[in-house]
Formats: sequence, structure tokens, C-alpha cells
Amino acid sequence: MDIIKQNISWVIAVFVALGIGIVVSFTSVFFFISFLFIAGSMTLLGLVAIIIRIRSSLRSHYAYHVVISTVLSVVFAISFFYLQHFIKEKEANKIIENLSTYKNQQGNYPESLQDLSYNPKLVNLDYEVDSTKLNYEIRYSYDGWSWKSYNSKTGEWEITD
Repeated sequence: MDIIKQNISWVIAVFVALGIGIVVSFTSVFFFISFLFIAGSMTLLGLVAIIIRIRSSLRSHYAYHVVISTVLSVVFAISFFYLQHFIKEKEANKIIENLSTYKNQQGNYPESLQDLSYNPKLVNLDYEVDSTKLNYEIRYSYDGWSWKSYNSKTGEWEITD
């Protein structure tokens, strides 16, 4: 506990970075690019402050906190961004399995995902079945700009704008 008391400002910096990372990971690609620009600017300003601190007799460690928090928030944001997409694709693959089971039992694909025994809870998917009900496409928003879609005819995932 003594270590935390002595380094409380570093603990706060890490938790702030974690919070920012989580929030930013849920945003669109446009906000994410803006965030990276701001984070890069803050890192640059923090590095300048560190250089000034080294050359002078200032005793403040806040410049280090700014740089570390900014870098960590970018790392956390990117990590959570990819974690979200891993979870979305895993859920979508479960739905693909359920669609295959449904077709094997019924002879065609359902009109909607509500007809399946498994319904997605974490992923908001668009589902379209063709008029013959023999092929379908599911997709979800990948980053606010692009869509990740699966076509039953090709059996592959594709990212499109």
C-alpha cells in the first residue's frame, strides 16, 4: 500500500489513460483520427516540457505524466478497438453456424435472425437473404466508416466502405 501512496500520481495517470482508451475505442474512425492527432500533439508538448525540465531546475514530474498517460491511452484505445472487433466477429461466426444448422434442418435460410435459436446480444448485425433464401449476407459496422461483411456464397469476410 505504501508503494501506491508514494506513486499515486502515476496510478492516477494510468487509470486516466485506461479510461480515455476505453472511451475512444468505442468511437468512429473520424474521432479516432482526431484523437490520435491530439494525442500526438500532447506527447510532443510533453516531450518539450521534459526537455525544458531537464535543462532547468524545475522539479515537476507532470510532464512525464502527460506523456505516459497520452501514450498509454493510445495503446489502450487501439487494444480495446481490436478486442471489440474480435468479440463482434466471434459472435457473428456463431450466427453463421446457426444459419448453417437452420438451412440443414429447413432447406433454406430464415427471413430474419429472430427465427434462429441463437440471437446476437453483443453485435448489431444487418442480415439480408436473397429471394431464393439460398444465400445470405451479414454485416456489421467495423469502424464507423467501413463494414465487415460475410457472404454465404463465397464463405469469406470482406471489409468494404
